[in-house]
Amino acid sequence: MSDYLGQNIRLRYRIVSDGWVNGDGFYVDDIKVLKISNTVGLSQYNTQNDYLFYPNPAKDQITIFSGLSNQQKFCTIKLLDALGKVVLEKKSNESNTQLLINELPNGVYFLEITNENNRSFHSPLVILR
Repeated sequence: MSDYLGQNIRLRYRIVSDGWVNGDGFYVDDIKVLKISNTVGLSQYNTQNDYLFYPNPAKDQITIFSGLSNQQKFCTIKLLDALGKVVLEKKSNESNTQLLINELPNGVYFLEITNENNRSFHSPLVILR
């Protein structure tokens, strides 16, 4: 961080709630500092805002929401187990996609969504009944 001494630094937060969590606020963890020399077109690299899913932890199904434009909605959704094995795969071109997970055992999985431009979104998913 010494490279940034004396400089203005902007931090951006995104808070997502699934409506099932009652807590006393939010906590900041795993901060990553990136050096971006040109901010024009920065949104093309921000895949974290392209997709949202809920609930997490989940029981029987998850809903995946795509914030992409209509021309970019086609995607491949994969759910991988802890060993990296694909346990569920679905193709979608909808804004909201339901993924049924009721036949999978409890555990930690990894959601991978890849759009037609080969941009990927990755996030852990906990199945807990």
